[in-house]
Formats: sequence, structure tokens, C-alpha cells
Amino acid sequence: MRLTLLGLLLFAGGFLSAQIEVSEINYNSDSTLNSGNWVELHNRGNTNINLTGWIITDSKPTHIFTFPLNKNLAPGEYLVVTDDTVKFKNIHPGVANYLGEIPYGLSNNSDTITIYDNNGTIVYNMAYWDSSPWQKTADGMGRTLELRSSAADPTLPESWFAGCMGGSPGTAYTPCNDPIVFTEINYHSLPQLDSRDWVELHNRTASAIDISAWQLKDKTDTNVYVFPSGTMIPADGYLVAVTDTPYFKNVYPTVTNYVGDIGFHFSNSGDGIRLFNAQTGRIQFSMIYNDKAPWPTSPDGQGYTLEIMDENGIVNDGNNWRSGCMGGSPGRVYDPSCGTGINEHPANLYFTIVENPVHEQLIFEIAPTQPYRQTQLLVTDLLGREVAQYASLQSGRNSILLHRLSAGLYFATLSDGERQTTHKFVIE
Repeated sequence: MRLTLLGLLLFAGGFLSAQIEVSEINYNSDSTLNSGNWVELHNRGNTNINLTGWIITDSKPTHIFTFPLNKNLAPGEYLVVTDDTVKFKNIHPGVANYLGEIPYGLSNNSDTITIYDNNGTIVYNMAYWDSSPWQKTADGMGRTLELRSSAADPTLPESWFAGCMGGSPGTAYTPCNDPIVFTEINYHSLPQLDSRDWVELHNRTASAIDISAWQLKDKTDTNVYVFPSGTMIPADGYLVAVTDTPYFKNVYPTVTNYVGDIGFHFSNSGDGIRLFNAQTGRIQFSMIYNDKAPWPTSPDGQGYTLEIMDENGIVNDGNNWRSGCMGGSPGRVYDPSCGTGINEHPANLYFTIVENPVHEQLIFEIAPTQPYRQTQLLVTDLLGREVAQYASLQSGRNSILLHRLSAGLYFATLSDGERQTTHKFVIE
């Protein structure tokens, strides 16, 4: 008998020790990189799994796929099940460990994935959504949902991250190694340093890349900028795409490696940015930034920019972005000293929560920093909504009252305007 979604969630904890797991999901491809709907299975155990007669379903009782005879999954092995083998092979011609076709697709909004063994026993289930806090670049922007680790609870959105462009079906996740990445974003200028919006592109390869006729878009398909003929990004070079060249030149008169006007702005409350390759006709790179924790908050109108920390890291993870220099550093490699010669931008501003879970008081300690800066603490809920803010905090032990907040999971982000770090805590 099939379980309801509520039942699946209530029983989810009982299946976390299953030998089989879903390790990657592609439920809504970008139209230019359409590999169909597919699910990657992983045998995380030490023994072989005979999948003969096993069933994988989604949320609809009539949607059933039964595994064929003599289909085995060896320890550590991956297997992709897809609803369209032609589309899948077109995008992933080198992947051979797949099965199809599943006689149903996955919903673009939310769905469940349930696996039954040949005795009809549920051995695995989870549900995903296309809305925050789930990774939204997996929803039609060319990326997939990737499970962080076999130890992660698949029913929790934080257990999943946005994988590589097109995904990595049939194999374990490895860093994406994209040739071009977005490395700096200015989306909400300080009025005194108003360069309007811009995004910095970095060519990570050892050869120049011609991006003539490539397209830059935000999350809206009708907002399109076509790079002019002859636009090149040198080897290990940078290029800035700007919304308003007079404003940009006024703030950065010495920067010459830019193009524009791109004809649209980036939202102050978070937006998608996408790059499309004119030669392949496919989406090349995508990301979604936000102005709420765990993303740095000082780039939102306080004069700083978003700077990526690790170009090999997870680009859609806010913890992989820092507050850049005051006014930004467009068109060049990031300088932690921001021209001062002093490294004032370590990756984190260190603080620890003393007691977690929290009852009425959040008690935490802030490590001394040099040079001294005043810090503020921002508390947000699971949906990224600001619920409390505290300014002018000192190094050492601090305590703040949270008795007005209901029980649940929250994020505490400590920032000094240039550095920040975030911790999760629970109110009981």
C-alpha cells in the first residue's frame, strides 16, 4: 500500500540506513540542456543488490517502474534511471550505466521518490521541492540536485546542493571545473559608490575564449544581452558585464575590460544569472545569489560586492561567497588586502555558540580581531527571513534574549561589514 506524503516524511528517518540511496536528481532541465528526467541510484553498502522486481515510483500511484531481471548494483556502483533515453544519451553520450524508460516524469514543482524491494517493502523515500530553501538552480537552470553525502538526511533541503551544469550522472560528484565562472557580483550599490549592477566573468583556462554572440540573462528569459562580435576573455583573464557604462566608468575610470550596457538590472533581493554558449547553443553556467544568510549581507547596499571564495567549490552555496572590497574589484583577481597590503579579509569572522539548543538566551563568544571592528548579529529563520538583529557587539562573551521567537531552526550570522560567518542553532 502506497504511503501519503505525510506518511513518507514521518517514516523517513527509518530509511536513512538503507543500503540504496538516491544521490542525484534531474527533474527540470534547462531547455538547451535537456537530458530528460532522471534519478541516480547509489549502492552505498558493502554487498551486492539484486534489483530484479524492485519498483521506483513518484507521488502518483499509477507511476511505476519495475527493474528488469538480473539487474544488479554492486557495492559503490551508481545507476541512472531515466524517462527518455534519447534525450539522456544526447547530453551524456559517455554514460553507459543507465536504464529506461521510466513511464513517467518528475514534477517541476515537487515530488516524492520511493523505492520498494521485491517484497513490496519501502527501502527508501524522500521528497524534493523547487522552492527555497531547496536549491533553485536545479529547477530549469541547467543544474541538478546532488546529495552532500551518504550520511546526510535526504529529507532535509540542506542535505542537497546544486551540482554541475548538466549534472554528473552515473558517477560520484567531483568539482565542476567550469571554464568560465562568475566571480564577483555588484547588485545593490552604495549611493556614494553607485556603479550600478555588474557581474565579473573569469576565464579559468590557459587559452583565450571567444564569447562573441554568447548570451547573458538573469532569471527572466526576456532579459538578454548578446556579447558583441570579437569579445574575448584572455587566458586566466576577467571581463565585466555592466548595466550602465557611464555610472561604471565614473566609479572605475581605470577599468577597461568591460562590456555593456547589458540592458537589465539584478534584483536587490536575489536573482539568477545565466550564461549561454553561442557555439554549442547550450547553457554554459548558472547561479542564484541571495541577500540573506548564509549569503553575505553587506553587499546589499552597504558598499561591498559578492566575491566567490573557491572557484572549484559549490557556486550556489552562500557559504562559498564573501563580502568583497569596499566598492568592489571588477576586472581583476581578488586582493584580500583591497590595496592596503594588510589582509583584512579572512574567510570567516570567528564566533562560537556556547549553548545549543537555545532556550531563552543565545549565548556566544566572538574571537578578538585585528583591526577591531564593531560587529552585528543577524538572526534568520529557515526560510531566510530576518527575525532579529543586534548591533555594536563586543569581542568575548555575549548573550541576547530570543524569548519572543518560536521553537525551530535558525541561523545566526555575525558580520563586521567585510567578513562574516554563520552558525545554525535550535530554539527549544
